Order: sequence, then C-alpha cells, then structure tokens
Amino acid sequence: DIKKHTDRAQERLKFMSSVLNSLQALTQDVDVEYQTENLLSMLEETVHLVRDRNKKNQALLAEIDIDSGIVIEANRHLLLQALSNIIQNSIDSYGGEFDQQPTVRIGATVENDSRVILSITDQGCGMSDETVRYAFQLFATSKPDGTGVGLTIAKKIIESDHAGLVHLSSVKENGTTVTVALPTKQDEWKW
Repeated sequence: DIKKHTDRAQERLKFMSSVLNSLQALTQDVDVEYQTENLLSMLEETVHLVRDRNKKNQALLAEIDIDSGIVIEANRHLLLQALSNIIQNSIDSYGGEFDQQPTVRIGATVENDSRVILSITDQGCGMSDETVRYAFQLFATSKPDGTGVGLTIAKKIIESDHAGLVHLSSVKENGTTVTVALPTKQDEWKW
C-alpha cells in the first residue's frame, strides 16, 4: 500500500512539475535565435521525439509528404516543441485503446517563396465547434490527464516566436487538421 501511494505521489509530482515548466515557457520572454533549418528533417525528428515520449506513441504512423528542399529560418528547439505538442494531440485523439493505428499526415507547400504552409491531419475523434474555439486557451482540455497547455505553448512558439500563424479545423468523429503558416525568413515577413 505504501509503495502504491508513493508511486502515485511521484506521478503527481512529475505532472505538476511538467505544468509548471510549461507555464514558465509561456511567460518567459526569450531572445530567439534563428538558423536555416530543413523542414523535412525537423518533422522527422519531431516524429521520433514523439514516439520516444511513451510506449503508446510508438504505434504512430506518420505519413510525411514534404519536399526535401524546403528550408525555413527557425529556432529548432522551440519549433520542435510546438510541432511535437500538435502531433501528440493527434495521437491522443485516437483514444487510449486504439481501434485504429494512430496516423498523422503531414504536408507542406511554399507560397510566393516567402512562407511555408504546413498541415498536420489526423482521423481521430475530432472536436466540437465549441472545443475548437477554446483549443488554444490556457488550461483548455478535454483529456482526463491533459494539462491544457500543449496547444497554448505551440501557438505562442509559432505566432510570437516565429511570426507565423496557426489554425485548427475539426469535425467531430472525423478528425482534425492543424495548419501552420511560417515565414521562410524571419526578418522579411509581415502579415
């Protein structure tokens, strides 16, 4: 009994630590440094990071359809965090016990040589219109073990740190698409 309670307390402590670290990431103003990054390489790394996060994620099938020549100026660490949060939500949308293998389709196009439009699509449980409206709000979650900070952090990283835009569209019981628009060069883009 004591071991069971100790293990549960340790899990709760890890959970609270993760929430506090996420809140710190949201509130800190950091001087972001950018480098030229290959988008395909970043997405392949993101998928590996998500798969390594826990045993459940190892079932992920990622279909990446991105030209290997697409490059953007980005902070690799921050953008990996944002993209992994989005892909983790896609996996979670398939539920705890997968009736189907969690599949994420990732594509990208370049517009006017000045911005990249990235789409991440799943065929999970989807969201209601109300859930979509609040999806990026801090602590908004429909997951029993969710913190409600993953998409909020992703939005901050994409929009504030990378001068991009993020949009979510979803149909209940029919999946979700997250569209991310990122400038190819950070200092040349104005919306």
